[in-house]
Amino acid sequence: MHNLSLEPCGRRGQNWCMRLWTALFLGLALGPAGHATDAGLVFTNAGHFGGRTSAAEVQGSYLYYSQAADLIVRDLRSKKDAARLTLPGAIRKVRAAAGYVYAACADAGLVIVDVAIPTAPRVASTLQLAGFSQGLQLMDPYAFVVAGNRAVYLVDYSDRNHPRLVTTVFESYYVEDVVAAAGALYVSDGVNGLRVYDIATIESPRFAGSLENVRYNGRLTVSGTYLYDSLLDGGLAVYDISDRFAPREVAVQNLPGRAADLDLAGKRLYVCNGGGGLSILDVSNPRSPSVLSTLSTTAVDGSLSQSTYYLASDFSGLVTVDVSDAREPRVKDRRRTLGVARSLDVASGKAYIADFHNGFSVLDISSPSAITISSSLDLSSSPLDARVSGGKAYVACGTGGMRILSVSGAVRQVGTYSAAAYAVALLGTNAVVARGSAGIDVVDVSDSAKPRRVASLALGGWVDCIAVRGNVAYAGNGSDLFVISLPKPGAPVISKQVPLTGTYGLAWQTRYLFAAGLGSLSVFDLGSPAAPLLLSALDLTPPQYVRSLSVSGGRAFLASRFSGIDAYDVSNRSKPVLLGSYLPGFDVSLVRWAKPYLYAGDGRDGGLTVISVAGP
Repeated sequence: MHNLSLEPCGRRGQNWCMRLWTALFLGLALGPAGHATDAGLVFTNAGHFGGRTSAAEVQGSYLYYSQAADLIVRDLRSKKDAARLTLPGAIRKVRAAAGYVYAACADAGLVIVDVAIPTAPRVASTLQLAGFSQGLQLMDPYAFVVAGNRAVYLVDYSDRNHPRLVTTVFESYYVEDVVAAAGALYVSDGVNGLRVYDIATIESPRFAGSLENVRYNGRLTVSGTYLYDSLLDGGLAVYDISDRFAPREVAVQNLPGRAADLDLAGKRLYVCNGGGGLSILDVSNPRSPSVLSTLSTTAVDGSLSQSTYYLASDFSGLVTVDVSDAREPRVKDRRRTLGVARSLDVASGKAYIADFHNGFSVLDISSPSAITISSSLDLSSSPLDARVSGGKAYVACGTGGMRILSVSGAVRQVGTYSAAAYAVALLGTNAVVARGSAGIDVVDVSDSAKPRRVASLALGGWVDCIAVRGNVAYAGNGSDLFVISLPKPGAPVISKQVPLTGTYGLAWQTRYLFAAGLGSLSVFDLGSPAAPLLLSALDLTPPQYVRSLSVSGGRAFLASRFSGIDAYDVSNRSKPVLLGSYLPGFDVSLVRWAKPYLYAGDGRDGGLTVISVAGP
């Protein structure tokens, strides 16, 4: 069976606004630990691994950090992960105090986790909040929760099993962070400036002042009579808050990147600058901060424990940094994660994944609840698609060409085809490469170290979807399905051209080709491979943008923007029948069916979810 997922591996359809809307829609529908039954099918999440590391917090001898919706408990004494708990939404911020972890969970709101026994965490409660929860400030027994596209909420968690929303402090689509000090609450708004509220009567916050926006305010921390603001457009602003309701800017320090987080420890300020790295500043004189060092790595959140800084590095995972010498911070360890999977092959307890953010990874999936990375290789370009055969992986890396990797042991690169490659399929000792506006190339890969082009064929449009059966290739360019005969690899000929709007996924099984288009699922009989016969064309209602398609054993699974995952009975190829639908609580961008598990990739937060599918 050949499976191809085109939206992740192609250029078409990368509409990020729609992707975010869909992620929000799906997230509200059902959490990632969901269980759904529809028309006799039962979907149960069996395991999860990877995803963006957005949050890190040290409490005692434990580190609490995130991988997408997973809260991971790491024992700092043994330097091992001690527990993993999947929360109802992707984790954006965590705070730990008095045996509990408080998590701002994107679409799921505030989640409170009992960690009295750190090795056995459990969800105590969830409070759904409108918007995208991304920040937290604790003032026991209250929490200020920042919903970045909506508001700042005040929550009473005196009963941790039943937290309650007290009030909405401030509504704005641009709110970034909050910090409280000496009876004042400071709210940074990326567009409207810095706002101050009197919280002497905490359940009745009162607007008390503001500093008109002259900068794009970001993340906040406070020490004494100074407020520190890491700016969205890069840099650090320092405000004198000796008059707590009338902040006054006293210093600005340029920094690389974009504000993500900041932590103050004594006279040292640790600023996470996103892609700009981790900056350490001397703030012994707050009016004249000075940069001691900047460590080049992705930095979105972090937490200090003695002379070690634990850095949440987004799709780069968890980075442990020795900061004993603030002028020369040193990376001690990197715990890799899995980013957004653009293609996935499953065989013999292994998953072979083209990871858009981290190159190519081989995962041990023999135990769905305990997935680990067996081997991985960073690539200089972001992978878009891959095929695995004969101990080799052929990885399409866009303008970075096609990389040929050995995957029989530790992953290593053994060859490069330099022409642009957006998708790939295999034909004996040849690779058929989709090359975007350049059509397709047929590449002889019999000598992995010296791949060579033996033929090219222009097709028009943007070709980033390819499948091969026998000596015939099937290629999509967004408007048509091209049938290409390859009697000899060096002489490709277009045999047929079938109108098919939005060819976003191709898969074949035995003698049948399944093609997912914009709002349709078509099935072709390949009894004569060069002249496919259309057996059925199912209109998907409502019209769906299918992002990935996988077929095996009489079942077809479609991942689409508006319906999550749809399962079809395709044993009668002339009449596919919908068996059931599943909203898993994340932005499904990739599916791969290998009975009894469905492997699903998250297009927003990354990672791999294993879903058990049972039923007739």
